[in-house]
Amino acid sequence: MSLIRCPDCGKKISIRADYCPNCGCSSKYFSTNEKINSPTTTVPPATDFPTEGADNNKAASISSITNESVSYKTEERNKLSSTPTYQCDNPYSKKMGWFIFLIYFFLPASILVSLPQLFDLLSYFGAPDTPLAYYFNALMTLFLIALIGCIHYGLRKYIQSSPLYLIFFFAITVVVALNELLFFYADYSVQSNAVTKILAGTIHIIINSIYFRHRKQLFNTPNKKYSYVTISILVASIISSFAYCILIPTSKSYIVTETSSIISDNTPTGTSESTTEINNSAKDSSPSNFNYIQPEYNDQSFISHSLNIKLKLPNNLKYNTKDEMIEFDGVSSSDFYSDLCRDIQNGIARSEMLAKSEDGLTTISVRILYTGKLTEDIFNEFNILDYVSAEETKKELDATEVNVSDISGIFCQKQYKGVIVTINFDTHLTLYEYEYIIFNDNYIGYIMVTGSSPQECEKYMQHFEPYK
Repeated sequence: MSLIRCPDCGKKISIRADYCPNCGCSSKYFSTNEKINSPTTTVPPATDFPTEGADNNKAASISSITNESVSYKTEERNKLSSTPTYQCDNPYSKKMGWFIFLIYFFLPASILVSLPQLFDLLSYFGAPDTPLAYYFNALMTLFLIALIGCIHYGLRKYIQSSPLYLIFFFAITVVVALNELLFFYADYSVQSNAVTKILAGTIHIIINSIYFRHRKQLFNTPNKKYSYVTISILVASIISSFAYCILIPTSKSYIVTETSSIISDNTPTGTSESTTEINNSAKDSSPSNFNYIQPEYNDQSFISHSLNIKLKLPNNLKYNTKDEMIEFDGVSSSDFYSDLCRDIQNGIARSEMLAKSEDGLTTISVRILYTGKLTEDIFNEFNILDYVSAEETKKELDATEVNVSDISGIFCQKQYKGVIVTINFDTHLTLYEYEYIIFNDNYIGYIMVTGSSPQECEKYMQHFEPYK
């Protein structure tokens, strides 16, 4: 049986084979002239040699035949080594739908989705008391975006090991999500997001492992420079994600715990007493007609008709559920809106809106209190610092230091009085509260934003605007 060498993998195969059993290369790329068997050469009969000097002529003839054979084999070997590598038509090479999905949709979309998160994290660079986890989270996001770009390039060019780098990328996302799930076990929104990342990443690892294992012969283009760059970015991604995961329990979870303890309190810091004081001052005045209109919610905004303000909901914030708002206010309710209207009419402070980010670091709340009638003189004489105690806040939160400073100005075309509460903890972390008190017609409004930096609090306060 005649044998030839496969032009793709170089293994010996039968000339009659339809495809290479080793790599699947189609027989249409085989060359029948590349037989491994040595060519048959006819040796002249002895009678052809002259009788005189027969031995010398015979030796010369044998040497000539040997030289021709060596020359032929060398020529054939050079021809075989110069044969170009073809992409083999194996059963899987034509089924590339998933590959096209990754190249033209998934990987570009992953970069576009990650860029806003990166820009948001970079905005905290250089800000005072920014948690160290923010820096490593930003670095991790930056390196992962660069890694996606390298993977996209490698897959398009069929470069060796590019599918393996893709699997490493999903493995990193799964590990980070597992760590977030472990340390944010008390936050349902973070839990659901982490579980989604874990399931999606695991499914991608399984699918891509099976898919590219059957197509590994397609990705055979060597590129050492690409490998060096991609491996460097991969190592940097692993190191930054590892540092971020280590810092989560010492920064993010602690901030979330302290934020939750403040926000879930039925009486936010310094607010109940202050609003009660104003309410008591206004009780002597004749109350006007009660005309409370329930707030409006949608995916883009929140509207408080009583306070005449509108919040453009940031993309990274989600509303709390009605049950969470009821629990926050410490009341019992069977019908949320009817009970909200009843309590506000009876002079009970209630929350119209609560929202928080998925990681729980940023929270926004809007509370309202009906006073009947509030004059501008009463509001001007009100001093919010009389009702916000740094010592009580420090004791309540077990903080190392609490500073309170008053502020005033115009908020949504209304005069406001407020405070900035800076809370330092012994873990070298700082929590900030921006608290504004406004009045509109017969209502007092209390708007509070919590965050990990003053810039973050100010940014979310700017999402409010006058409704009319």
